[in-house]
Amino acid sequence: MKRAAPEYGQRTLPVGVLPIDFDGIPTDGAQYLAMVRDEASKQPRIMHLASFQSVHPKPVLDSVTQRRSFSEFEPVSEPVSEPVFEPVSGPEPVSEPVSMAESGSLVTDTSDAPDESSAWETEEFDEKSSLGNLNPLYLCQRDEAEVSLNESPSSSAMDTASDTSSCGTSADEVDAALPVDYTRTTPTLADFGYRFREPTVDAVASFEIDDILRLLQLLRKWMQQPHFTINTGLHHIHMRWIFALLARLDRRLSGEEIAGLRALARVCMTAITKQRSEHAHQMLDTQDVTTDLQVGPWLLLTVIVGAWGQLDLWEEIQGR
Repeated sequence: MKRAAPEYGQRTLPVGVLPIDFDGIPTDGAQYLAMVRDEASKQPRIMHLASFQSVHPKPVLDSVTQRRSFSEFEPVSEPVSEPVFEPVSGPEPVSEPVSMAESGSLVTDTSDAPDESSAWETEEFDEKSSLGNLNPLYLCQRDEAEVSLNESPSSSAMDTASDTSSCGTSADEVDAALPVDYTRTTPTLADFGYRFREPTVDAVASFEIDDILRLLQLLRKWMQQPHFTINTGLHHIHMRWIFALLARLDRRLSGEEIAGLRALARVCMTAITKQRSEHAHQMLDTQDVTTDLQVGPWLLLTVIVGAWGQLDLWEEIQGR
């Protein structure tokens, strides 16, 4: 079947013939096409630009000519054959930071300052006294590690059970420095070996959203450790910090961020279930203690479920 449209290469528009007395103004499309063809035929078939004049590169000067040309310039400074050292009467004073407070002085008084050389000769650096604020258990383990590195293989087989007496700490101090006491049901401040810092508005407001999500992820991984137990490893201040971080988050989060919060909620659900099973197995009539230990996980779970609409987690914990 033949196509209605003409094939490629065939003429589709009629081209007229220009009259002899053509004044340059076409009367129809056919004369316009004829005028265009006539003007195109008068143009040269090969269009090109005039070639640029070739620029000859400057000749490269040899080394002798270059040295001769540079020798014409006068030197800025005379060369010095030997370095000149001037004797110095004393050490240069070291600049010290000066407080810019209005009531302070801008001049540092060094009249009573001791000589540096005599200070190094008379005073000795007491490493343990400078680390007195650290955990005594850390100092003990550090000394034992240094002894094991300095001893020979034959002497390393000696009994190292003297532990606390060798590092100068008593057994009570070491027990107080332990991170967790698994014999207790409710964690105390002495179980952790460090001071807690309560969350404040300024401290929480200084965190960005990405920092809060990363910190919540680290807390969740810490709570997922195999040795972690909710009754000994997590204090109420930890729960208050997590609650404050959750309150700083936006209610509109991405799917990946919501998945991280769901993982944190499931850790709280596991803690609640574990508390229930432990107290049911031990047959202890300590309902108040159980409620006190479960209030933190329940609070965090309620915040995640209510603020971000994860109602399926609430139904799941109710069915356990």
